[in-house]
Amino acid sequence: MEDMRNEVMVLDDPWESSQGSGVPDLKKFPDFYQDIAYIRNKGVEVGVWETIGWIKDTAACGLGKKRFDPG
Repeated sequence: MEDMRNEVMVLDDPWESSQGSGVPDLKKFPDFYQDIAYIRNKGVEVGVWETIGWIKDTAACGLGKKRFDPG
């Protein structure tokens, strides 16, 4: 990132604990908040990919870790 002189670093899917939760997956990224602080301290903006709708119980809506297979 530093060598490329990026102005913005975008975190793409799957940074969330589940799709649309808006909560980082701290099992996958245990240092999530520290990493974000480090990036910002380097003068780089942080953007995140986010699902447009918020779903409180994503699993109940059929959204989870398994990939959708339309068959």
